Amino acid sequence: MLSLLPCHAEPSPGADLTAARAAYAAQKKTLDDQYRTKLEALAKAQVQNGDLAAAAAIREEIKALAAAPAAAATAPALKGDGNPLCSGTKWCEPGGSTVEFRADGLWSEFWRTRETFGRWKTDGDKTAILVTKPDGKTMQYQISADGTACTRVSDKIAYKKVTNYFKEEAIAGTPAAPSSSGAGAAPSSGSGSSSKGGGSNPFGNVR
Repeated sequence: MLSLLPCHAEPSPGADLTAARAAYAAQKKTLDDQYRTKLEALAKAQVQNGDLAAAAAIREEIKALAAAPAAAATAPALKGDGNPLCSGTKWCEPGGSTVEFRADGLWSEFWRTRETFGRWKTDGDKTAILVTKPDGKTMQYQISADGTACTRVSDKIAYKKVTNYFKEEAIAGTPAAPSSSGAGAAPSSGSGSSSKGGGSNPFGNVR
């Protein structure tokens, strides 16, 4: 298993490939959504024009699009003692930022009054984590080999495991409220953020 990345280390080619795939997946989903919207509008127009055969053909295209395998990879419920995320997925740093890698594949970062969401996946050795935000931007974390520390690769912010946060609790979505005190490092940028008081969450109500 990989050890914690030193400050001077750069992401490996494998991590770069994973990031490229995630970016492609995010872009593909956006294009698929736009295509689906256009098809639905076209089908409605064909019905209004009385061309039911054309409308039916468009509906078949929409069904085929929905049945296509999703390109965006999300983490399944994790299994195996060799994966450090099985025994703890909640981490914090001294400035008050808290991140979670939930067992259903959802990533969240809470800092002060802002909560940001995304999707995460691990590489083969389960220590390098890639997060993809709703806007397609990606970021990386590295977990230590013993599973007790987590570092945000871009700025070397170090997080420590808060508690044994079992995957059943993660799925239930009932974590203790993270601390909002401290002036620590600003959270990662991205458009997937929302106020904890009730902003828009593209992944649904997970709290």
